[in-house]
Amino acid sequence: MRTVMKRGGITRDPIARVLVRCSAWSRWTHLTISTALVLLTSTLDLVSGRETSLSVFHLLPLSVAAWFVSRRAGVGLAALAGFAWFADGQSGGIGGAGVQGAVLGVVIWNCASRVGLFMAAVWLVSAMRELYDQQRELATTDELTGVPNRRALVEAAGREIARAARDASPISLVYIDVDHFKRVNDRLGHAAGDRLLRTIAHTLETACRRADVVARLGGDEFAVLLPQTGPEAAARVAGKLRNVLAVAMQAHEWPVTFSLGVASFTRPPGSAEEMLRKADTLQYAAKNSGRDTLVHAKVAV
Repeated sequence: MRTVMKRGGITRDPIARVLVRCSAWSRWTHLTISTALVLLTSTLDLVSGRETSLSVFHLLPLSVAAWFVSRRAGVGLAALAGFAWFADGQSGGIGGAGVQGAVLGVVIWNCASRVGLFMAAVWLVSAMRELYDQQRELATTDELTGVPNRRALVEAAGREIARAARDASPISLVYIDVDHFKRVNDRLGHAAGDRLLRTIAHTLETACRRADVVARLGGDEFAVLLPQTGPEAAARVAGKLRNVLAVAMQAHEWPVTFSLGVASFTRPPGSAEEMLRKADTLQYAAKNSGRDTLVHAKVAV
């Protein structure tokens, strides 16, 4: 999917932007809109008479329900649309003569064929949604550690920056680099290095709140996004993370330490990338001061 970096996060191509904006609505909103469109289309179909069929327009609300709500919701609306068409076929439209003189079985067959078409469309759209979700998860998850990757962190940071701007709340970011990681690969092998990275990810996730976002940025670099967290709280959290990481490394006798850069923003930064740059600069300061330390700063923007 084509992506372009913009202020506050990622702006996708037009279709993706529509999907993201619509995804922000609740399922009940999508279900209400879809049901209203089905009823509206059925009413117009009834008013227009038997000469004109508008049943094809049911596919739009059915697709919306299947994509944004669930397959079950799409199936339910498909049944509703089929019943409405059957009722229209019996009445023959407003002012029509109904099915007098016609074979009822033909009406039932036509109704069943339409319902079958609706069900097939619902199944196809819901299957596409499942595939979309799987691909999106793969695109935003670090394959080795199972935590979010840099792209996922940037997206989450963009959302939190927007919320911080609305609520005038603080936001902080911890940038973590593993000191002497190359020693582990050279002495113990890359398999040990992979185990080390997985242990770091698991340790960070266990120590953090549910609202925090732990991500692997690449190589031996990790980050922890701390929403609604001011300087004092961020310093405490970073100190805790440094301690639990040290304990985990000692338990496995891995000869590594950690350099941490902690950037606290009392006003939201312009973008997620700006936030990462500030925290990365502090992390480099920690590494240049001798490693195995933490540098924390309140960043003015």
